Amino acid sequence: MRTLLLLFAACGDPQSAEDVADRFVDDYFVRADQQGALKWSTGRARRVLKREQELVRSVREGGYGAQEAHPPTYFTRKSVRKVGASRAQLRYDVEIATGADGIHRSVDVEVDRTPQGWRVSSFHIRDLHKRPD
Repeated sequence: MRTLLLLFAACGDPQSAEDVADRFVDDYFVRADQQGALKWSTGRARRVLKREQELVRSVREGGYGAQEAHPPTYFTRKSVRKVGASRAQLRYDVEIATGADGIHRSVDVEVDRTPQGWRVSSFHIRDLHKRPD
């Protein structure tokens, strides 16, 4: 996973739906950075992120950043389903290292081709009660 993160830093703007979805999941879950995730979002996903930013604004302005609050988090892309030439649906497993078992989530991300390139248009998070296979 660390190699994947280093590759992100070395690359320019992503070109594929998969690249954009990976960047979004990295910003949103691994870095807990709604502002960074906004760059990769549009539509409903963008509205959700802006709402979240408003909810945490006072905490962040007080100097309590995402890195202080967020435990180590890792993700794995599990599937990609292309829907025509302008939409893709991706599924991720996200693991948040908290205690012995951690928190496990399944995240569905929908990515649409826009005039600005591929952008995440929606995402849905489900808690998993046991470690995914």
